[in-house]
Amino acid sequence: MTPKAELFELIEKLPEDKIPQAIETINALLGLQPPNNSQPTATADPERPLNELLTAIIGSVTNSFYDLSVENERAGAKIIAKRLGFSRTRILEAWDVYKKSRQIDVHKQ
Repeated sequence: MTPKAELFELIEKLPEDKIPQAIETINALLGLQPPNNSQPTATADPERPLNELLTAIIGSVTNSFYDLSVENERAGAKIIAKRLGFSRTRILEAWDVYKKSRQIDVHKQ
């Protein structure tokens, strides 16, 4: 018996209401059609690449501001250190507001 015939035999053993779902799943596994799930997939969010870029930029900028702030604090430039710390805080606050408004889960990415 060929694998194709075995597959048809297995599908025939399924309850009639499950056959369309089984065929759809097989087609999705073969790449013939995308799965028809009600759950959103990672590719369903067209803004995901932008959100990943923004996450990386915000992380890099705030880390740099922190490092520069600490470095200036040690060097005795307290005013510059405080300005950098304040700017870092403002960026993080704005980022939190943006994440909440867009409902971004950066840990999922």
